[in-house]
Amino acid sequence: MLWLRYFHLLSVIGFVSGQITGNLVSRGLRTRAEPEARAALVELMMRAFWMLQLSGLVLGAVLGNLLATRKGLRVSESRWLQEANGLFLLMLLALLLGAFPALRRMRAAVGGGAAPGAAGAGAPAD
Repeated sequence: MLWLRYFHLLSVIGFVSGQITGNLVSRGLRTRAEPEARAALVELMMRAFWMLQLSGLVLGAVLGNLLATRKGLRVSESRWLQEANGLFLLMLLALLLGAFPALRRMRAAVGGGAAPGAAGAGAPAD
C-alpha cells in the first residue's frame, strides 16, 4: 500500500508541476518575439499538458480511488469521495474543453509549433 500512496502523490505532484510549467511558459510566450522561440515554447507547453497535467490528473484520480478502496471507503457511501471524483471530472472537462483547444490555437498561431532542430524547421522558403 505504501507504493500506491507514493505513486499517487507523485502523480499529483506531476499535475501541479504541469500547471506551474504552463504558467511559466505562458509568461515566456508574452516576452518572446522570435518565431522559433515562440514555437519551441508552445511545443513545450503541449508536452507539459500531455505528459504532466493530463496524465497526472488521471493517474492521481485512479490511484486515489484505489487507495480509498483499500481503506474501505466506497464511492456510494463516502460524501468526500463523491466530491473528489466530481472535482476530478470537472477538472478533466476544463482541461479537455478549455486548455487543449487553446493550446491547439496557439500552436496554429505560431506556425504549426515546429521546434528548432525539428524536421522542416528553419528550412529556406521557395
